[in-house]
Amino acid sequence: MIKNKQLNSDEIFLLLKKQLNKSYAPYSSFYVASILETKINDKYKYYFGNNIENLSFSLTICAERNVICNYLSNKEDDEKILNLYVLANNKSNDYKEIIHPCGACLGVLNEFFNENNTISCYSIYSRRKDYKMLDLMPEAFKWKGK
Repeated sequence: MIKNKQLNSDEIFLLLKKQLNKSYAPYSSFYVASILETKINDKYKYYFGNNIENLSFSLTICAERNVICNYLSNKEDDEKILNLYVLANNKSNDYKEIIHPCGACLGVLNEFFNENNTISCYSIYSRRKDYKMLDLMPEAFKWKGK
């Protein structure tokens, strides 16, 4: 989705709630949606991702890694990552906690985020907590060689 202006927190939350329906979570009934916000020139772009479970649990794809794959497959050359937004809920629609990306997702995000990119995590009740990448991975490994 491409917009001429940056979406506000309420608009992001509504999109995340709608996106939860696209999760595939038949085993855990734990649904996660993510939105990656980017900017190119004067336009804001929004990429979407969901968790996709698999009976072989190690092959499950988290929403945060899914959205990075979507971005990498569709991005333009000068596009810059701004923010990541994440929402989780359960089948009963009453999961009150704010979750943040798991260690595997943080490792992947670390590859493409800088220490100041924001990760905004929501509860289903629209509570929100913002983190910087540096908050979640203060000692993250960064490859300096090529």
